[in-house]
Amino acid sequence: MKKITTLIAALALTTFGWQANAQSFNAGACPTGVAIPDNTPAGVDIIIPVTGAGTALGTDIILDQVNFHAIHTWQSDITVTLTSPNGVTVILSDGNGGSADNYGTDCTTMTNFNMSAVTNITAGTGDFAGMYIPQESLANFNDASSPNANWTLNVSDGASGDIGNVEFIELVFIAPPACPAPNTLMTSNTTLTSVDLGWTENGTATTWDIEYGVAPYTATGTPTVTGTTTNPYSLTGLTATTAYEYYVRADCGGANGTSTWAGPFTFFTGYCTPSSTDPSTYVDDFSTTNGSANISNLASGFTTGGYFDGTAQSVQSFATGSFDFNAAIVGGTAGFSIWIDWNNDLVFDDATEKVFNTTAYASGPFTGTITVPAATALGSYNMRITTDWNQSNPTDPCGAQARAEFEDYTVTVVAPPACLAPSALTVTNITATSANLGWTENGTATTWDIEYGVAPYTATGTPTIAATTTNPHNLTGLTATTSYEYYVRADCGGANGTSTWSGPFTFATSCVAPIISSFPYSENFDGETAPDLPCGWTVANDNGDAKAWITSTAIPNSGTNSLTISWDATVALNDWAFTPELQLTGGTSYDVTFAYRSRGFSESMSVWLGSARDSVNMTMMLFDSAGFSHQTYDTVTVSFTAPTTASYYVGFFGYSIANQFTIGVDDFSIDLSTITSVSNVENNVAIYVYPNPTTGEFTLNVNTTDVNELDIKVMNMQGQVVFAKNNFDNISNVKEQIDLSQNANGIYFVTVTTDKGVITHKVVVQ
Repeated sequence: MKKITTLIAALALTTFGWQANAQSFNAGACPTGVAIPDNTPAGVDIIIPVTGAGTALGTDIILDQVNFHAIHTWQSDITVTLTSPNGVTVILSDGNGGSADNYGTDCTTMTNFNMSAVTNITAGTGDFAGMYIPQESLANFNDASSPNANWTLNVSDGASGDIGNVEFIELVFIAPPACPAPNTLMTSNTTLTSVDLGWTENGTATTWDIEYGVAPYTATGTPTVTGTTTNPYSLTGLTATTAYEYYVRADCGGANGTSTWAGPFTFFTGYCTPSSTDPSTYVDDFSTTNGSANISNLASGFTTGGYFDGTAQSVQSFATGSFDFNAAIVGGTAGFSIWIDWNNDLVFDDATEKVFNTTAYASGPFTGTITVPAATALGSYNMRITTDWNQSNPTDPCGAQARAEFEDYTVTVVAPPACLAPSALTVTNITATSANLGWTENGTATTWDIEYGVAPYTATGTPTIAATTTNPHNLTGLTATTSYEYYVRADCGGANGTSTWSGPFTFATSCVAPIISSFPYSENFDGETAPDLPCGWTVANDNGDAKAWITSTAIPNSGTNSLTISWDATVALNDWAFTPELQLTGGTSYDVTFAYRSRGFSESMSVWLGSARDSVNMTMMLFDSAGFSHQTYDTVTVSFTAPTTASYYVGFFGYSIANQFTIGVDDFSIDLSTITSVSNVENNVAIYVYPNPTTGEFTLNVNTTDVNELDIKVMNMQGQVVFAKNNFDNISNVKEQIDLSQNANGIYFVTVTTDKGVITHKVVVQ
């Protein structure tokens, strides 16, 4: 190969801080493109000729650096060794780097094997771009032999399937420094405020200088600690949970002076740092960094004296208490685990200190109660939470993984007060003017104080209700349709006094349902905020699924809202919506009018009259339409006669098959009927006309009981018959499609005559 003895300009001197008298020798300009044989233990030898580089290794010359660049997928397949002319072999790297690619990124950013580096190649990651201590020391070459002959670099590939090339190899020689710099910087015995700093001494120095500061820290050259004679050196007075960087140099004394600075080395006061790239930002706050997960709802009420505050990242719990957590992952599924360092040894022990974990990938909500272990001393304890897309049950609270994220909290264990505060506030049996206020008593109190007001309400500390002995407490005298907030505290009596206030808890009173006794009454559902129902309207979800009648802005007939019921993919509709109480007069006829539609699917709905708001008491069918699919509203008017003077309800019954879409109902009204009755036939004949008003075509349904004759006529205002029929296959159930579209617009009368009498119904053609 071509011998080159000049320094390659692409490797700037400032990159690795070479000495001015450095001599470099390489095996050819980058890229050389020497192929690395796949899965071949013998590998490939590359010769680097060296001439004029001193006379004796370790005496007047040393090998200071090896610059290396190779392109190869799956770094851990590669072994790189260097052999001197005297036959001494040093392993530069063997099986390091895992699945990462390449040594160096290009011809200007290479791997620099250098005994002055901070990180050993065995602890490196990625493409090894930058300075690394070789796996074996370059000082092994210092056997007083001549450096001036052929050096041999061998690169072998120990596995199949990944290939690559050696692109550059360069040896850099310098005169031995009078005072060699330390290397292999390390830390041990880390606490929240102290750490032991250690290093490897490469000469005979017994005194060292140290410089350190909060990361990222650039050395000034002025030692922070001067002339220490201990290695490791115990550094104290640090700030908890803070990243630092430190440098160290040897002081060889006399004419030999001091070495160059070695460093920086980064460490973190406190616990293990999940992020290997930036320990100062190891708390990721569960952002979407690296495609991991968000976490939300990280706050909950307390049980027996603790609370989980996701904003302040703190938890407080009584020594004999516990606290709740409630967390959910947004944007995917992951494993989720929580550790608490109950013994404060700065280690999150997986066996004894993991207080919660998942066993399958999930999005939550993750909920639970964490109990303070018995005999736990008062004070603060660290809690770590992790989500990990790579593990369904994360076991490493320090894992620097690309798809794991971490967050730290502080658990403060405090002595329980003399009087424990209540918890788990509730409100039940809410009416328009009253509610039952309940809570969990965490001590032995039997008396409590309550303070409440219209929401939003800030407690004054003066009870509205003092010394109640009932739990739950029935609160009366409230205003309908109003939001309230309440607080409660325990009164433990005597020297124990009262607890702190718990609350607020918010609730709202119901409306006062109207009783309709004068007509017309109408409801267009526009006075509510969807999905709320108008006051007095109720629903019955008889099929027990997640769907019920609601108000919606999706398909109004007029205004902004309509009454709707949506589909269930697997369950047929069996759902009712009921009007408020209607006080009707027996023997009086009424018209019920409403508009209805589907959203293009086959829907089914009937309308009933009954004495109570349930399916059992809905006994009089007013209207039925099975399998309708029209997407524009049809308006229907149905007439009926109230059997007796009593309270009634109109019920809309959806009974579509499963997996349809939506039924819409709007513009409901009930008024005194336009039917003119000439005989008592209402118990024998029921007629239904829809749509009404109509553009000319309408459907006439006639249902009869115990009737022997039936005649139907339609007459205009002048008494002219425009339709007549008296021959039917089944007079108990007649359905006629009548077309008046060729007739003039106006009012027409449908007359149904039976052997029991006559019923007349008005139809409007427009």
